[in-house]
Amino acid sequence: MTFPSKRDWWLVAPIGIGSLVMLSQGVSILVWPTGEPQLLGYLLPILAVLIWWPFLSTSYTITDSHLELRCCFLCWRIPLADIEEVFPTRNPLSAPACSLDRLRINYRKNGKLVFALVSPKDKEGFVKALAEAVPKLKVSPEFSHLVPGEQR
Repeated sequence: MTFPSKRDWWLVAPIGIGSLVMLSQGVSILVWPTGEPQLLGYLLPILAVLIWWPFLSTSYTITDSHLELRCCFLCWRIPLADIEEVFPTRNPLSAPACSLDRLRINYRKNGKLVFALVSPKDKEGFVKALAEAVPKLKVSPEFSHLVPGEQR
């Protein structure tokens, strides 16, 4: 099951404005040459499209054996058996997440406790699907009603 990332307006707005400016500048260079290199007229529209790539490609997939986090050309695979806990956070660290309305997923990697930050658009659906895939998952009280069986 795949869950797209939530997108905060305050991140999308400046990216949208910036990409429109780059697109218009690139077109104006091509339409009204000013002696500047024509290459810039082609590069600016390409960059305007590329800055949207993280917003359009960030998603989280729960497979039979892994949780896959995707952003652009990057993919992280976390074995479901290693996942221990999930709870809400607003941690601003860099992560494959397009919103600060995030979930922190604690898991073991080589015996050490590490974490991943995600921002699924449907947080409750994501937690429910993750709890079904990881029977031992601990969840915060906010999500305890989504966990089948005993309250965790």
